[in-house]
Amino acid sequence: ASDRKKALQYYRDVQAKAPVESAGKIAIQIGHLHELLGQNQEAKAAYAGILSAKVNPVSIAEAQLSLAEMAFKQGDFAEAQKYYQMVFDNSASLMGARSLAAYRLAWCSFNRGHLEQAILGLENVLKDKDLLVRSAVDRTSNSGQIDLQFHEEVSRDYSTFLSRRAINKIDLDNVFVLSPNSTKLANLTYLALESERLGQKPAAIMVWDFVFQKQTQPKLRVESLVHQAQMQMDLKNKVEAARAFDLALTTWSQMGGCVDAECVELKTRIRNFLVDWTKLKNPSPE
Repeated sequence: ASDRKKALQYYRDVQAKAPVESAGKIAIQIGHLHELLGQNQEAKAAYAGILSAKVNPVSIAEAQLSLAEMAFKQGDFAEAQKYYQMVFDNSASLMGARSLAAYRLAWCSFNRGHLEQAILGLENVLKDKDLLVRSAVDRTSNSGQIDLQFHEEVSRDYSTFLSRRAINKIDLDNVFVLSPNSTKLANLTYLALESERLGQKPAAIMVWDFVFQKQTQPKLRVESLVHQAQMQMDLKNKVEAARAFDLALTTWSQMGGCVDAECVELKTRIRNFLVDWTKLKNPSPE
């Protein structure tokens, strides 16, 4: 903290004497130091001063992003959305800054209750390779490459957003196509679990069936079938429940043995499903 205070004083001392081309960078550093020292009002004032000053466009874009990030962290999503939009529209913004702005804009919409706008925002990020770059190669270049971790993060959030409303087949196709290869099925499984957790059982059954059709690993196919069987039973669809349960057992027999923790949980689910069925007051032919 003491070093930061010294640095802040040095920047203040040279601010009025520095060349015009350095003014923006100095002001940005002053704002960052105020933030690090917990002086948020002073930081906001420093960044706001840059927006009204005649400094280089890159510094203006950085100030806009800093103001947006401060507002976002403080939960002022309307204010954050305003500044993120400025960053996104600013041609001087580095590629990574525009990516972050587009991503945060979607989250601002989500947090403000504008779900469809939020979903569309993440779709736009996932469809635009330039927006899947989280950081530029350096501060003077707008060149960059797709950040896989960022791609995975955005695609998972996309599944989170979709689970908050009624899901259709197009949504499932989008999750599968727009997710990176490393997380396609993981995101669909997550969407199925979230739909199930939120009580959207018909939607969850549809997602689990989609997972079953795309999945090749027997263990994960069994998982999707067991979930379908339980929810079909919950919905009183006994014929469909029996069909899914029977296929789950057939698929299990094809695995050639399984003893890991996931298989133990699956065995428990299968056993509980069968026990619950035997407890029905009026057992069905199935």
